[in-house]
This record gives sequence, C-alpha cells and structure tokens, in this order.
Amino acid sequence: SGRTMLYEATPNMEDEEWFERAASFSQHWGNGPTTAWHITIHTNVRWGEEVLKYCGYDDIRFFERYQYDQMGQVIGPWVRDIYNEGASVFLGRAENYFWRYNFNGVNENTRFPIRLVASGHGEWNAWNSFMGLPDGSAENLKGPVATTFGWGTPPTALWSAVWMETVRNVMLQDMSLGWGFSGAIMAVERYFPNENWANNRTNYYDCVRTDYNCYGDPGIQPWFGMPRRVEATFPELITSETRMIEVNVTGQNDEPIQGALVSFYVPGDIPDFDNENYRDYDDMFMMTTISHEDGNAIFVFDEDIDFDGDEAFITITGRDICPFFGDVGIERNISSVELADYSLTEIDGNENDEINPGEVFNISLTPVTPGNQNVL
Repeated sequence: SGRTMLYEATPNMEDEEWFERAASFSQHWGNGPTTAWHITIHTNVRWGEEVLKYCGYDDIRFFERYQYDQMGQVIGPWVRDIYNEGASVFLGRAENYFWRYNFNGVNENTRFPIRLVASGHGEWNAWNSFMGLPDGSAENLKGPVATTFGWGTPPTALWSAVWMETVRNVMLQDMSLGWGFSGAIMAVERYFPNENWANNRTNYYDCVRTDYNCYGDPGIQPWFGMPRRVEATFPELITSETRMIEVNVTGQNDEPIQGALVSFYVPGDIPDFDNENYRDYDDMFMMTTISHEDGNAIFVFDEDIDFDGDEAFITITGRDICPFFGDVGIERNISSVELADYSLTEIDGNENDEINPGEVFNISLTPVTPGNQNVL
C-alpha cells in the first residue's frame, strides 16, 4: 500500500521529529463501568512507556484515565491529535469507540504509525482507521501503516499476555510484525497451558488464534528514531557482459558505511503488475551482499549470467538506514575491448625475467572484441 511504501521505503525525511515520537495509552472501556475492563490494563501501558524509553524515543506521549469512557470521547481526540502530528509507533490497550463508525478528524498524512493494540471489540476502530473511512484512498492516505487488534471477549489476563508478548517481540526482540504477532499467539500456551474459560466453552489458545488479528505488511519493523541517510557511488552504465560491479556506500559526512545490505537487481522483461503473466515471471536477476568496512560492496557475476533489458537497480537498506535507490543503464551491441593476454620482456635488469625495483620491462597486450561491432 501507499502507507507501507511511505513508512518503509520512502519515509518523510523532511520532518525528523515524527521518527522520535511514539505513544502509549489505555482506556476504561466496556459495556458498563464494571465490565470488560481491569485496572491492570493501565499497568500494561506503563510498561509500554518504559519500553519506548528503552528504545530511545525522545518524544513519548502517555495517556491513562481510570474514569469510564465507553465511546472514547476523551481518549479519541487525544489519539487523533497524535495521528495528525505523525508518530512512529502506538502502543495501546484501548477499544476506542471514537472511531467505531468512521475515522473522523484524522487528516491526510505522509507519516503513519505501527499500531500495536489489544482490547475487546477493537475491530471497528482497526477497520475504520486502517481503511481511513469514509474518504481514505490512495490519494488521501491516513491512519496506521499496520495494526494489531482484538475482538470478542477474551479475559483480561489473556489479552494482557498476548499484547505484552507482541510488544516484547516487535520492540525489544526486533522481530518483524508478522513474526512478533505469531509468536505472541503461540506464547499463550506458556502462560495458560490448556486453560479454558466461560464454563469450558472455549480454549484460551483457540480463542486467541481467532480473536487476535493483524493488518499490514508482516515484514514491517518500527523506526527507532531518525534513520541514517546514505549515498552510493557506482557505474552509471554497464554492458550485458560486465562481470564485476563495485558499489561504495557512504554517510552524510562521506564516511564509509559498513554492514549495509546492498542489492543489484535486473528485472529484465518483466510484465506489468496487471498482466496475467506477471505472477509466473521468474527471469529477473538479483544478487545481495554486505558492504565492508571501507564501504565497498562488490558483485562478481558468473560467466553464464546475461543481463536482459536495459536497466538495473541498486538498492541499499539496513535496520537503521533510510533506503537508497539508484539505477544503472545496460548497453548491448556496443564496441568493446577486453584483455585476452599479455607478455613481459625485460629490457634493463638482472636478466632473470622477474620484476624487481628499478628494472625496465616492455609489456605487450593482446586485445579481443567480445561485442559484435567493429572496434577502431
């Protein structure tokens, strides 16, 4: 989706503050003041606030309110304002019926949080906010880039365990959202082995498998502050017979960047996304390596590799790196010369045909033209 691209691939780097902003919040929800809510919900998000501090966020917003707020008339506007400011992460235990019917008050944006929330009937909020209803679209992006949510009526202790495991996995164990979400569900048996509830009507684990859900890219991970900008130096043009490419990765002060993930990708004659042959196309070429301490990433291609098409792409990513995208032109049927052989003849030296300091040699080169055009 557009939000996923704007979070992961091309985040808004003009506004540095939203990367450092995160929120942890709770709500007293339920059909009545004494139903579907427990005081431990608030202690959950106090721990969530400490997690955000540990992760290094500078601007942490915190909200807790013990008074009954079924329709989210108090917490709703508070969260709405942070949506409009832009934030990297939301951690919450809130049903927030403020957005039960639509996603009112939230503006079009380019900054969208990963929303890790668990509650009772959170499906209305999750659906309306993720879809940006009623007027959200590709041209009017708003809401979270990804969200967890619960629905139904699992016991509070069960929801607390699942939510804290999700936060732990994604925020502290640095898992992707998909793995963090799945791991949290599987962890239920560790907390409540073979437990049932509601007069043995439902098993805890079975309940969580159906009542805890997730929207968004399962591979997404939160930004822990402002990502690093990188630049790269590489050939602007190669031929289809090129056998080595070197990419040099540097930071904002021209310092070499070690450990960046550098990819070289040639899509070839890939069909358009809406073409029926797109799903079966597999003639693309991709190679990935890691930059060394000098910032260099070197690709060496086998002799049987032949690049199709007229364009290749360089992508540089990393856990704390703002992705870099570059392109390389591919030319074919051009005049080219390669070195086939060489010989050395000693002119002035000790006549042992070995190169030593101060000696003079003649070098003879034998070229070959691998292309199909004449070379002058």
